[in-house]
Amino acid sequence: QFDAKTGQITLKHKSNTTKQAGELVCRVENAAGTTDASVTLDVQALPVITKKLVDQEVMVNNEIRFVAEITGSPQPTITWLKDDQPLKADDNHIVQTEGNSQILIIKNAKSTDEGKYKVVAENSLGHVESQGTLAVNEEPMIDQPFGDVTSPVGTDIHLTCKLIGGRPKAQLTWLKNGKEFKGDDRHVITMPDEKNGGICELFIKSLDETDNQSKYTLVAKNKCGTKEIHSNITVKAPLEFTQPLKDQDVLSQSNVILQVETNGIPKPTVKWYFNDQELKNTPKTKTETKGNVHTLTLNKVDLPDDGIYKAVATNPDGTVETKAHVSVCTKPKVEGKVTDVTTTIGEGAELKTKFSAIPKPQVTWYKEKDTTPLKPDANIDIVELEDGTSILKFKSTDLINTGAYIAKAVNKVGEVESKI
Repeated sequence: QFDAKTGQITLKHKSNTTKQAGELVCRVENAAGTTDASVTLDVQALPVITKKLVDQEVMVNNEIRFVAEITGSPQPTITWLKDDQPLKADDNHIVQTEGNSQILIIKNAKSTDEGKYKVVAENSLGHVESQGTLAVNEEPMIDQPFGDVTSPVGTDIHLTCKLIGGRPKAQLTWLKNGKEFKGDDRHVITMPDEKNGGICELFIKSLDETDNQSKYTLVAKNKCGTKEIHSNITVKAPLEFTQPLKDQDVLSQSNVILQVETNGIPKPTVKWYFNDQELKNTPKTKTETKGNVHTLTLNKVDLPDDGIYKAVATNPDGTVETKAHVSVCTKPKVEGKVTDVTTTIGEGAELKTKFSAIPKPQVTWYKEKDTTPLKPDANIDIVELEDGTSILKFKSTDLINTGAYIAKAVNKVGEVESKI
């Protein structure tokens, strides 16, 4: 506006902004010439955040930037805080201003850089602030591998390691042969905490056959990555027969069962032999295994089945064997007819009877109704022939010798009597 009376020229702004700040020039012209007059306009404004800080995540040892856009007049003073404490700039924490951009650069983020970051802008008219949270993530680490373990049956073992880092906190899972394993009374799991310094352990009490060739795996996992360590368990037990074979006397045409029990880890295989010839499953012979018990069944044995039977147990650690003699026996029986004897007083007499049996029977003579065995004396002699004939000889007879006599044949599987 121009006031002709006073010669005053006025410029009015209805709503000043910082964009209008600066030098203004008033130029007056007429036919005689031109003249300029300048004036400086200073527009002041509260600090304003046009772009706020945002929460961020970064992998450990990587770079991260917090950026805020801030305006204000006069130019605001910028302060950075971490967890409400002034942040000191250094080689790893760099503060920059680029135009209206306020930038905090963390060059090599560590777990100690995690926290709440705040930028504060302040001038003579007031102050504003913006906050963002930094999470520093890292893959979980495990200090050492378990390694494979070979140990005797019945011993205790410890699979121990230490969990290092892991942000966010790693989830730990134990696997046994690829399947999740929670432990039991004999397998005790200890998880890491502040009290034990991050120790993780699987304690296996008294190793047994079920632990042999088991693969235990510890998996540590968070959103940044996964680490695994493994241990293959080998359980050793001496190879032996806890129930060996024993000699047997068996009756011809009967069924015979030979049975052994083995101990050994790795579990052995067992083969059967007769007189050093390997036996297979046939209608005559049958082999079977249930657990650690191994059985050979012989159906209706006969004299050719008499001999040495052997069980041989083998595993990668070696071979052991046990053997026994199976004797096929027959019960004693009287061969042929028995002939009664008549003699004259004063003369001798021979009472004969023939027996057959395997093994050869023991023959004892009795007078009927008298349980006392007859023994050789001055008048009596007892003779055993190779063909199985037993002879009771009287050198001289008398009336007292009159009567029936019993020859009793006994072996391991039976007995028989012959009366004369």
